[in-house]
Amino acid sequence: MLSLLAESWTWYSFVTLVVVFRYVSRYVQLGSIRRYQPEDYVMVVVFGFFTTLIIVMNIVGQMDTNLMLPTDIPNLTPESIRSRIIGSKLVLVVEQSMIMTIWGCKICLLLMYNKLTFGLKQQIAVKIVGAYVVLNWIVMESLYFGVWCQPFHEYWAVPVANEQCSAAIHHLITNAVFNISSDIMMLCIPLPLLITSQLPRTRKLILCVLFSLGIFVIMCAVLNKYYSFAHPFSPMWEFWYIREASTAILVANMPMCWPLLRRIFNLKAFNGGASGSGRQFSTGARSKSVPVATTYSSRKVHSLNRSAEEEPTTSSGGKGKGDISWWERNDSGLSKTESEEYIIAPGKENGNGRNVPLEIWESRRVDVETGSVVEEGERDLKREQARIYDGLGKGMRGEFESSVKIEAVKKGAPL
Repeated sequence: MLSLLAESWTWYSFVTLVVVFRYVSRYVQLGSIRRYQPEDYVMVVVFGFFTTLIIVMNIVGQMDTNLMLPTDIPNLTPESIRSRIIGSKLVLVVEQSMIMTIWGCKICLLLMYNKLTFGLKQQIAVKIVGAYVVLNWIVMESLYFGVWCQPFHEYWAVPVANEQCSAAIHHLITNAVFNISSDIMMLCIPLPLLITSQLPRTRKLILCVLFSLGIFVIMCAVLNKYYSFAHPFSPMWEFWYIREASTAILVANMPMCWPLLRRIFNLKAFNGGASGSGRQFSTGARSKSVPVATTYSSRKVHSLNRSAEEEPTTSSGGKGKGDISWWERNDSGLSKTESEEYIIAPGKENGNGRNVPLEIWESRRVDVETGSVVEEGERDLKREQARIYDGLGKGMRGEFESSVKIEAVKKGAPL
């Protein structure tokens, strides 16, 4: 069996690599550190508590605490009492670092789920689970600091008069109930959405396996409580604490690493589009087209509102906002689709041609004319027209013209 020192720092090295990868990936995706989201800042705090957990756990593993057999009390010496007091105080640090690491990872995942379920009915479930997680953290900490062991300094008293101050049985039961129940609730949010999504089967399986790591987190939580109850003097609970905390951080960070992986390995997006150029090339001979959607951001929106009847559809049917698959949503909660074309150059039917991607160049000119507003509020809509000419060159024929009426506003107000 690996020693606690070797296993804990092996986990820490791997977790650190994934966390660094996450923040580089987020920088690539968002374009600036200033655009980091709340969950990114929460993860910084979580990683700090995880680092504290690793360091202090290795110290506790070499020290005794106030958890002892009644037969050991007559053998206490002033030196051993001082050592056990220090060890007992460090156990408090370990427990609080563990709680903050696990619950911090829950918060990060719920913030991500809240964005990915934007506009879906599952967002209500995310908010309910989030309220449950925050509430049980408050209840658990209140009981730990104010109820289970009083006065509080009895947590490091040697010898101890109250068993709850050394074995912490009531706290461990409360922690296990809240921790495992909230993990199960959080698993029930993404997996059904992924299973019913329109993603390719292989990528759907990858994401399901990734989020199913939460099952291993639950197993670790069960095992560390088992060894705490059944074998309180065994060091095995220390190993399972490290495994649970490490796996929880991996689950919370690995989904955020995908943008950087796409750029490094030129992988395709989970919705089927290729990285970079936004084109996807198939091996078939038939052209493939996906409706173009405006790219949205939380700061600037450049779009023209169109009714549902005016939205373009493909031969396989259009896809509205409500039909966009769960994983295709971006941070703002809106969806992106990509335009893809694949054509056959002349001679391909004879086996002499080669596949050539179609490039579409778009030039746009917008002329806006505004008129005056009469006192009675009548609008001169005929003069207040914006005509948009979309000239599509290179391989496209003709021009398309569409007009949109702009309602006039009162004089002096911005248009």
